[in-house]
Amino acid sequence: MKPLCVLIYPKTAEIEFSHPDVPYSILFIGSYLKANGVKVKLFDQRISSNKEILQFIESNPVTYVGLSTMTGPQIIFAMDLSKKIKQLTPEIRIVWGGIHVTVAPDSVLKHDFIDYIVYGEGEVSLLELIQNPDKKSIKGVLRRDDSTGDLIPREFMDMNTISLDWSLIDPKLYISVRDGRRYISFVTSRGCSFKCQYCYNSVTKSRWRSWNVEKIREELEKILEFDISYISFMDDNLAVNVKWLSEVCNILEEKKIHWYGDIRANVVTSENMDRFKNCTMVFIGAESGSQRVLDDIEKRIKVEDIYNAAKVLNERSMTGTFSWIIGFPQETMEDVMATINAVRTVSKIMPRAVQRLKIFSPYPGSNLYKMTVAKGYRGPATLEEWGKFTREHCELPYIKNPWWYKCISYVTFFNFYSQTEIIGSIGSSKPVFRPIIAIYKLSSMFRWKRNFFSFPLEFMILDLLRKVYMKVMN
Repeated sequence: MKPLCVLIYPKTAEIEFSHPDVPYSILFIGSYLKANGVKVKLFDQRISSNKEILQFIESNPVTYVGLSTMTGPQIIFAMDLSKKIKQLTPEIRIVWGGIHVTVAPDSVLKHDFIDYIVYGEGEVSLLELIQNPDKKSIKGVLRRDDSTGDLIPREFMDMNTISLDWSLIDPKLYISVRDGRRYISFVTSRGCSFKCQYCYNSVTKSRWRSWNVEKIREELEKILEFDISYISFMDDNLAVNVKWLSEVCNILEEKKIHWYGDIRANVVTSENMDRFKNCTMVFIGAESGSQRVLDDIEKRIKVEDIYNAAKVLNERSMTGTFSWIIGFPQETMEDVMATINAVRTVSKIMPRAVQRLKIFSPYPGSNLYKMTVAKGYRGPATLEEWGKFTREHCELPYIKNPWWYKCISYVTFFNFYSQTEIIGSIGSSKPVFRPIIAIYKLSSMFRWKRNFFSFPLEFMILDLLRKVYMKVMN
């Protein structure tokens, strides 16, 4: 009898504001396992209830349950579900994988509800574990009863050996409408070749790999069966290879598919955007308006590149989403104000720009994590604490006025939340939350116009309500 493996994508937040994107972490692994003779069942906890998941596990001969985890709230939901599964069927082997396991393996393999961890890419490692459960040493795998052993990383796999099997999920649950087109997320590559000091990609050795162009054509044909005409690329860095992306865009133009993706500011030039056909929106990691900070974090862009990107996108009537970070360990108050002023400058150049300003989080595996520790930061000591780790927690020892930083982050979130100034058209947010968002948008517009980030009582209330809701849900 074939082994039966359940793969679960845990919830990522206590409140899911937006329509869910495809859980590619488990879809890739599930597709690979199925292609190699393993029976697989996928669950997305953002859609499926615990009751549904547990009933399936109890009613079927499940041998392995794998959970994908990112640093942050997803860990809390993964822990809770893992405990419930172990209580229900103790003999099932529970495997944790994902980004958090890869960047902080020591924080995971101390709990009796986790039997194995899979470090790095999980497809080949999990398959080998399922096929050879008694094998003592498997690359990329470490078992709880051998936690003192050495974790041997597995080589990166050839992405062209993976084909997505959409029968494992219900695609219509992940399809929404954007710009009047049926939309779904899509992934074509892994990793990033750059070495930004705040990023976990240093753990993946700054390697970028992708499907070849013909493979992408093959995978796109599959989603076209769902009447898709708009995709968002979830790749870490889509335009590492401009020639490759240009060839992909030729296919998108041929198939009449519009798209958006993550592109570095210095790549958003007039020449390149002419080649990136059918692109309607670009996500740009701007990070800072201070050139000194950009150099320190090895972003390898200029502030002028950010402004030029806004200019290029605006001239084409395209949408740009700019992501900024404040609270870096080497940052001064002048640097913070330079970033706020840069956000304002981008808005002047491109009034329709969507902008996100977050507080720096020292993620394990990044080079800036070490610098933050040297300045007195003490990272989470338990898995539960890692589950509470978010960009809103702002518990950095060198920040003496955390609510000033939090207020800036909240204000930019609500102020730039919608691509339109019409309150009520709040992107893809669920209707039940739109009145609340509209109220906070009005407050944020007032604060932003007056540069007023002190005494953020409304955001303190929001933060308190979020914590109360989390306790009730747990």
